[in-house]
Amino acid sequence: MKKRFLTGFLVALVLCLGIGNSISYAKGSVGFSLKSGMSSATTSRVTVNTGEKLHMSIYMYSTSKGSMTYTIFKSGKAYTSGSLNGTTVRDIDYKTISVPKGDYSMRVYSSSKTGSAYGGLEAK
Repeated sequence: MKKRFLTGFLVALVLCLGIGNSISYAKGSVGFSLKSGMSSATTSRVTVNTGEKLHMSIYMYSTSKGSMTYTIFKSGKAYTSGSLNGTTVRDIDYKTISVPKGDYSMRVYSSSKTGSAYGGLEAK
């Protein structure tokens, strides 16, 4: 819970400073901010080295409506995907994914452009 609060606080702080659609907030981690009216948002790439795992988080804001889907890309090619239905599933909290070493990014899509969310990827 403390980690989730800290992550939310850092993302909110960066958004208040007016930094754009793709944000980077720590070495080995990249973030995104999907605002209402946008159809998608993308992280920049994060490198996963041998022995590391990929961790992902997506948090929908309470005012978000509709579902969202995400795709994780490895070196620009779709690697895995999933969805949040917007009602019973509204967030993915630091999900661990075992992946081979490489460069990964994530794109989050809003089905209705009325959804807003934040989150990112971390190699650790």
